[in-house]
Amino acid sequence: MAKLSLQAIFWDNDGVLVDTEILYMKATKEVLSKNGVELTEDLYREHFLKKSSGLSSLLPNYAHQAISKLRQERNEIYSRYLSTENVLIAGVSEVLNELYGRYKMGIISSSRRDHFDIIHSRTDILRFFDFILTEGDYDFAKPHPAPYLKALNIVNLPPRNCLAIEDSFRGLSAAKAAGIPCCLVRSPFIKDPSILMPDFTLNSIRDLPQLVRENYNWYQYSEEKNSIGF
Repeated sequence: MAKLSLQAIFWDNDGVLVDTEILYMKATKEVLSKNGVELTEDLYREHFLKKSSGLSSLLPNYAHQAISKLRQERNEIYSRYLSTENVLIAGVSEVLNELYGRYKMGIISSSRRDHFDIIHSRTDILRFFDFILTEGDYDFAKPHPAPYLKALNIVNLPPRNCLAIEDSFRGLSAAKAAGIPCCLVRSPFIKDPSILMPDFTLNSIRDLPQLVRENYNWYQYSEEKNSIGF
């Protein structure tokens, strides 16, 4: 059987490249507890990873201004956590190094840019990527396909020649809505990955190069493949 043609890999950030989800949940839980809401893992999964409705859905009687103030407080707490924690997921650097120069690669993240910059001030992995999209670089956030549609426009490739690496329902939904095959990395926040119907599932990001070799063309390293003409 002929292997599929892969030319670009799109990476989610939080939960795929860096282990920040637990810190975001911790910061959110701290803010909600002061307002009488106990944030369980199930609530976090439903309101932040699936629906992306967040604080406003858990505090429905709060005015928009009050929610905005709580978001700011949560973001400040989260920033402090990010500044002190080593969040790079084990094996990520090695995997990126193996794929670098073989495929165009970009990060498609829902993170605020300031949080993203704090996270990667100590990771040394941004050198592997051709482009980065964070909150504000697209009109609508995941699970809307807008972030991935913009990524497709940047690399100027059809969806079938790309692969998205995700770890959440909203991320997978965004990639699928854009027509991009998606590989789901198992996460403690997803109880049954099969119900999300990913094209591929990985127990560890370390297994990605093998998955690519088995299902797609494996290009030789090329400096030209590491440039998308910016």
